[in-house]
Amino acid sequence: ATLQRAMELDPSLGEPYSFLAYMYLRQRRYDESIASARIAIEREPGSHMGWYLLGIAHLVRGFETPDLPALAHGIPPLLRCMTLAPAFHPSAMAAGALYLLRGQYGHAIAVLDAAVAIERSKSGFIFLGAHVLRAALAVNTGALDDAERLLDWALEEYPSSDHVYAETMTAYAYAVRGCLEEQRDDLPAAERCFTAALALAEQHQHRLGIGYHAVRAVFGLARVASAKGLETLATERRDTGRALLTDRPTYIWTWIGGASDADAWYECASAEAAAGNVEEAITALRRAAHYGWADVHQLHHDKAMTAIRNHPHVRTLLAEAALAVTVPPPVGNGGFPDLSAAHDSLPTPA
Repeated sequence: ATLQRAMELDPSLGEPYSFLAYMYLRQRRYDESIASARIAIEREPGSHMGWYLLGIAHLVRGFETPDLPALAHGIPPLLRCMTLAPAFHPSAMAAGALYLLRGQYGHAIAVLDAAVAIERSKSGFIFLGAHVLRAALAVNTGALDDAERLLDWALEEYPSSDHVYAETMTAYAYAVRGCLEEQRDDLPAAERCFTAALALAEQHQHRLGIGYHAVRAVFGLARVASAKGLETLATERRDTGRALLTDRPTYIWTWIGGASDADAWYECASAEAAAGNVEEAITALRRAAHYGWADVHQLHHDKAMTAIRNHPHVRTLLAEAALAVTVPPPVGNGGFPDLSAAHDSLPTPA
């Protein structure tokens, strides 16, 4: 009602439609969210929020439906947002998270390094998490010392931050640090990190995307148990992770950078591969690809995936995943979309 009143008082404003787009998005009403964001842009093309919400609506639709071609549509509006508001951290974060998941690391580095610089400056509009996404990329390319420095910064800064995403991104940082320690064969350190991530998730179950980091931690603990030869415990942890991911009895399961069904099913595949369960691992990896995963770098640097990475079915799966959608590079300012049908596609707000 308040947004509708704002629209009545000044029909030229775009900002109310940006907020309306966000509300529709979190209700998973993707068509209405996109239409609202397009009206916001038409009313105020120089305002970055309409562009940001248009890009995010496409990304969330792509990941959650899933509708992989929608992922490609998310990049141009995010580029326009970056052009209009270079210090607006979320647009680079979102684009970087997409490129990372798709294995397009050259593109991911460009935007994530920009996001890290904004985050480190502690100025502008910041969402937190750029250091963790960039660290994940470093882990997946074997640059473990670089990843450690990025995660040290995150784990120093995030826990004391008065930010709505502080707990989510701290849990994510612990989980990625656990993966780093796995690559170093330091199983006690990996176990401590995954345990810390899971504890944070359990304490803050209503934070955005936190369910995915709980699952990531549980599957990480399963891999540690397999590495220790504790197969009964590893099986219990894999079963727990699958039950959380499929039944979702607790936690918030909404997309945010680093938190998606694609990420979670990859972690499931990794845990199954660590236990030597080849068919189960390939099935889970296929589900990850179904939701948008295509990260060949992650697969090739994950020690747990040694048993399956050269399997012919996995090679075929990787090729199919890479071809599922072509995400445009972070070049240019995003252009302007066709707004001619914006009014016709937006329902009257209740």
